[in-house]
Amino acid sequence: MEDRNLLTERSERFECFLCYRRATGFFAARAIQDRLEAAGISCFLDLDTSRAGPLSRRIQSAIEQCHTFLLLLTSDTLERCTHPDDWVRIEIETALSSGCTIVPIRMNNFVWPEHLVSQLPDGFAALNDLDSVTLSQEYFEAPCAG
Repeated sequence: MEDRNLLTERSERFECFLCYRRATGFFAARAIQDRLEAAGISCFLDLDTSRAGPLSRRIQSAIEQCHTFLLLLTSDTLERCTHPDDWVRIEIETALSSGCTIVPIRMNNFVWPEHLVSQLPDGFAALNDLDSVTLSQEYFEAPCAG
């Protein structure tokens, strides 16, 4: 049975992976996923694609196989990334090591938490220097337009 799950995991490919903090980013992540999939772009969103089997393996595989890693940055996205077992941290570290294109999406006037820089893992500071997209309720259509 496990061999069948591994085969299914390996054959399911996504063009992008949506990384978000559930408490503050779920609805925006869901809206982004809906818009991208309507445009024909397959997106991994962990609540939708969870099936029987080890979740961490599916998430890691989805990140390693995707072309684009979308990092939804809300006010508290990086706060818990100081903990080694934080899921968002693990997803970001996997994306950084996999070589996929990382696109930060700054929401609700996200400001890089300077007070955390020394506590975040190596490589996280470089995320602040990447080209990013700003997403707001007022201008939601513009960043999502193809």
